[in-house]
Amino acid sequence: MTQAGERDDVLIETYRAEAASLFAAGQDVRRAAERTAFFVLTLIGVTVATGISAKSDLVALALCPLTLILMSYMCQQYVDVTTLGAARQILEERIAAALGAPGLIYELGVSSSRRAEFKLSLRLLNAATLLVVAGVLVAGVVVALEGQRWYWEAAFSVTTLFSALSLAFSYIDMLRAEAKAAQLIEKRLA
Repeated sequence: MTQAGERDDVLIETYRAEAASLFAAGQDVRRAAERTAFFVLTLIGVTVATGISAKSDLVALALCPLTLILMSYMCQQYVDVTTLGAARQILEERIAAALGAPGLIYELGVSSSRRAEFKLSLRLLNAATLLVVAGVLVAGVVVALEGQRWYWEAAFSVTTLFSALSLAFSYIDMLRAEAKAAQLIEKRLA
């Protein structure tokens, strides 16, 4: 085998090893994001039960910003998932180019088809999540406007505003993460 052939084999094996590591890391982050989503739903359920048990709606003042900040955190986790996926896709493309055939298929075949094939259920889940978060937000605003002490209203307003801003920026970053990651990786590798 020539020195160039050996170098190509080492390069392909390095790409494969890195792709495997990126896949494992991406799955770990995805599981963390799913745990965060479960935690948000648990937090909402426990808070509602606590409020009912205590016969107090003041729990809505804390629930609103907590829910928003946890949703922001979840979006940031999905930024990581998307970035790792973009890097893995580039590695898969490089392996395919070096081999003349696909050597790995997850990002190029499975990941994109997953998004397309299960789009309806994903959209319904997103809509349901949005409705729950909106309900939490509305409940918090209603309770805050019911004539609470000024410092409760101020605390609610400030924490909710910053949590909502955090969620908005995290969501925007999540949407642009794939393209931005691919652009930065290609720039670095050029």
